[in-house]
Amino acid sequence: AARVGDSAARYESVRASGAVSMVPCFMGDADDTLRRLAPPPDRTADEIDAVQRDYWSAGVRHIVALRGDPPGGLGLKFQTHPGGYAGGADVAAAARRIGAFEISVGVYPEKHPDSPTETFDLDILRKKIDAGATRGISQFFLEPATFLRFRDAVARAGLRIEIVPGIMPVGSVAG
Repeated sequence: AARVGDSAARYESVRASGAVSMVPCFMGDADDTLRRLAPPPDRTADEIDAVQRDYWSAGVRHIVALRGDPPGGLGLKFQTHPGGYAGGADVAAAARRIGAFEISVGVYPEKHPDSPTETFDLDILRKKIDAGATRGISQFFLEPATFLRFRDAVARAGLRIEIVPGIMPVGSVAG
């Protein structure tokens, strides 16, 4: 199998094409490389699947499958591309069809901005798990109790998934 380090040019080419937002991340040792897969809103499912097949061929075995941000940026309403993926569960399901990826997905200790309720968020998490997610990485939060309440709600809902607290290092007082 190809090693991730052997495929840097391929990843740069895919990233530069705008087909997907990729951020290399490291969890554990250097061989536990993952890729963040957040499809831009103007990409079709076929285009995203091609990127996932390239990942698998290159030896990537762990991805973070995300819906992606709304066209025009945060704070605007997300609209699915006609022929694109509607959400993270769809991206995760596609990854599962393509290869035996370890799939991490986003979870939200404080309600997702597009969700009507926290229960709705848990229903979405259930769909992500059913689609093949093996780990949830939380949106960042300020109070540890927020994460612990969420963790407990996931357990009460009967959802079995590892949840990693998301962090965002503060670079300056200005953000």
